Amino acid sequence: MTFDEMTFKEKVDHIWEYYKFHFAVALGVLLLIGSLLNIYLINPAPDIMLDLTIRVNSSFYNSDYGIELQEMMIEELVDYPTSQTIVVELLETGEQVSAQVMMASEAKFMGKSEVQELDLILMDEEQFRLMLSQGFFLDIEDLEEEYGIEIPDDIKIISTDPATQEDMVSVVDARKLPKIDDLIIHDEGNYYIGIFVRSQARDKALQAINFLAE
Repeated sequence: MTFDEMTFKEKVDHIWEYYKFHFAVALGVLLLIGSLLNIYLINPAPDIMLDLTIRVNSSFYNSDYGIELQEMMIEELVDYPTSQTIVVELLETGEQVSAQVMMASEAKFMGKSEVQELDLILMDEEQFRLMLSQGFFLDIEDLEEEYGIEIPDDIKIISTDPATQEDMVSVVDARKLPKIDDLIIHDEGNYYIGIFVRSQARDKALQAINFLAE
């Protein structure tokens, strides 16, 4: 029987039998193209303008307020219309955290530092001493002079630059930042915020510190 002699149903069955693989491939390609268009053209993911990474004991961290703080920082510091955003992210530490989670947090932290996605780091005393010894922080007073943005003197913490052995303002006292009060709970220890040495958003980091200090 030739194709012309077939009924409509037989023609459909014949075409499907011989070309179903081609149809499946074509459909897959169309779905892939649609997905890529959606990601890159229609609904692109926002660029991260500023990153606040938090390195504190997870049991002291108020995650609900962390979300609220991120929203407040976006509203205050992001100029609309824009595709940029601000991220507040906890990388878990503490005795209650499993070894797997701890390793994942450490890997992500080092990854963010390598690709220059770190800007502000909120940390406890132990993390601060460790990072300071490794030269993780910019001198905040140098940045104030460079960008013409001043932050309150009473929140600055002076420490020794491990490279030059000279005094520098490496961090600010997070306990003196009103908007941080509700972020760290059930703990009276010292907490600090520093600007990562390879930050690509140094002016925004200074603005963020001033916002947190209001």
